[in-house]
Amino acid sequence: LHPKSQWNPADTYTCLVGHESSQHMVKESKTGLFVFLNPSPPIVTILSTLEGINNKTLLCMADEHRPKNLSMVWLTEGKVRSCLASTTTSLDTGKYRSTCSLSLTAEDWSKHHTHTCRVEYQNGSNPLVIEKNIHSLAYQTAAPITYIIKPSFQELFMHKKAHVTCLSEVTNSSMMWKVDDRSQDGGKTEELTYANGSTWVKSTLPVTLSLWNATSTFSCQPHHHSVAIPQQTIRRNLGQMKAPVIYLLPPLADEVSTHEQLTLICLVKGFYPEDIFVTWENDTEAEPVEPDNSELKCNHSSQLCSLTSQLAVPKAEIGRA
Repeated sequence: LHPKSQWNPADTYTCLVGHESSQHMVKESKTGLFVFLNPSPPIVTILSTLEGINNKTLLCMADEHRPKNLSMVWLTEGKVRSCLASTTTSLDTGKYRSTCSLSLTAEDWSKHHTHTCRVEYQNGSNPLVIEKNIHSLAYQTAAPITYIIKPSFQELFMHKKAHVTCLSEVTNSSMMWKVDDRSQDGGKTEELTYANGSTWVKSTLPVTLSLWNATSTFSCQPHHHSVAIPQQTIRRNLGQMKAPVIYLLPPLADEVSTHEQLTLICLVKGFYPEDIFVTWENDTEAEPVEPDNSELKCNHSSQLCSLTSQLAVPKAEIGRA
């Protein structure tokens, strides 16, 4: 955020794009703009323990939201339940993560009940309600959960190395990695216990930018002596590498005449594969600014991708002497 007292109409903002087709950042600049952070709705997920014979604990997580304040509540078959514990923490992105946990007895968990996490978020003058459900019996009979998480391409591009991460809810399990169906020695494997009491096995596979660019599949396979655990795979569309073309678009004339907030758009076109990141830069700021909103689209048959990245600009700050 840029203090109004330090605002200068001659400030320059730069959109920086990193893509595997180049070893360097590609950028486009415009002068006389003002950056601020738009509201960001939460991404809501539910985690659960499957251990023990007594209580079960469900954790509802509202991630990457801004502003800080929102409300979270649990419902069982529509009846409101109190949170066992709730937290809100700030993230490095300038956004927030909130959690709300629910404790269930073994009897409650054995019933065919639907447990709902309801998150109420105020997006300006528009209230937003997000609900996520988990079903007791269905969850008990489901296959053990395993996640595989892509590395941050921004981290890969900037540091030339990062990690692919695999998470399994089956404790005391080992992890096997494959890269394009070839066995690969993994990195660190550890058990992590979260605030809701659940324990997950985490394994990380170090990857370099050159390995990522040349590989089409990364797979992790947890192994346990008494539980069958499904393999998880990241599949990449490699194709012919194409460099991005950048267009920095000013606000529309109609928007300028009728709105107090204007939209600056960075349009990135014609690139492939899809791994890319965009940040914005002001020549008076030391650190890049993350975009308010980005949308990626790819046509893999024609091997072409495009991305639009938006920043909102308060009209009152534009052109002020």
